[in-house]
Order: sequence, then C-alpha cells, then structure tokens
Amino acid sequence: MLAREPVPQEVLAAYGLEHLEFGMNYVVPKPLDRRVCLWEAPAVAQAAVESSVARLPLDIGRYKATLEERLLRN
Repeated sequence: MLAREPVPQEVLAAYGLEHLEFGMNYVVPKPLDRRVCLWEAPAVAQAAVESSVARLPLDIGRYKATLEERLLRN
C-alpha cells in the first residue's frame, strides 16, 4: 500500500509539511505524489482487464514501464 511507504521530500514540500506517515490523518496518498500514477493506474487497468470491462488487450508490465518512463521525463 502506497500510503505506508515513506513520503518523498518533494511531496512534503508541496504540502508544506515536515513529516507525514500512515495513520488516522494519512490513509490515502496525496494527489501530488507522483508515485500514485505508478500504483493506482496499473491497478485500475488490471481490474478492467480481469473484469472484462477493457475493450483492448493490455500488457500490464509494458503499461507500468511506459508510465515510469513518462514520469522520469517530467
């Protein structure tokens, strides 16, 4: 679960925080945490494939790699 992982300094700075950790006040990752894209988007895509909602086949590994490349470019 992403919320249990250490929060990157860039996220803390974006929200003006010095510290943030999983607990009552932090269960859902912050929207400005770029890692959300790498955790949530593939999970949603995988669920779509498994439930037959996806109309096209999807290579989840390749999808994750593409997301990582895009994040590294920005």
